[in-house]
Amino acid sequence: MQTKNPLEKDKHFYWGIVLTVLEGLLSGGNFMLLWVVMQELYSGSIDVGRIFSITGILAGIFVLRLIIYSTGYVQAQIGGAEVSKNVRLFLGDKIKKIPLCRFTQGQTGEYINTVTSDVNNYEKILTHKVGDLAKNISLSVMLIIFVATIWLPAGIILLVADLLLVPALWFSFRAVKKYGNQKAAICAENVSSIVEYVSGIQTFRAYGIGGTKNKTVTKAMKDFSDISFLYEAKVLPIGAVLGILI
Repeated sequence: MQTKNPLEKDKHFYWGIVLTVLEGLLSGGNFMLLWVVMQELYSGSIDVGRIFSITGILAGIFVLRLIIYSTGYVQAQIGGAEVSKNVRLFLGDKIKKIPLCRFTQGQTGEYINTVTSDVNNYEKILTHKVGDLAKNISLSVMLIIFVATIWLPAGIILLVADLLLVPALWFSFRAVKKYGNQKAAICAENVSSIVEYVSGIQTFRAYGIGGTKNKTVTKAMKDFSDISFLYEAKVLPIGAVLGILI
């Protein structure tokens, strides 16, 4: 029996986020070094020794980023997998208490989909999206401040571009929620149809209704295919706008 909160994150997850943010800030060092090179080229003070020095610094930053990113990625994966495990154990305890009659009402697919696909999607958010979001926000703030110190109008332009991401993200979340819920419901129905067909295939064949039940499964798969195309058609354009702004 699970006693603690199944959504509680451990130290591995938080270390993964911290290291991911640190790697993002170090990536901003490339832009700062580029600015130094541009200044020295403009003033004509750069020489071969200076070029080798800057190249060495870039190489050192790259190696450091590689180490930090690898460590942070592993930590985030461990932390996300731990949460995923706890959620599945928690759901397993809950499923044991569900009345047996509920499993005869066509809801088997919903339970299977929740424990498998839904938990996997949540784990991907923890191990990838959260860290990337924190990293990009930190890097954006750092670059806005850096550029603003060089030329204020350019910093303001960057700030406005970043602020435009807020409504774009809102529309993205809204579309994912709307069409994602529809996709999840149809996916659950699809899984239920497949489970029913596979578990009862001997009975269906014995009574000669295998073909009829096969049509039901085929229709469920077609419905899932249709909602998947609709989901991509509605969500991808918003994602394209986000990509342009970024």
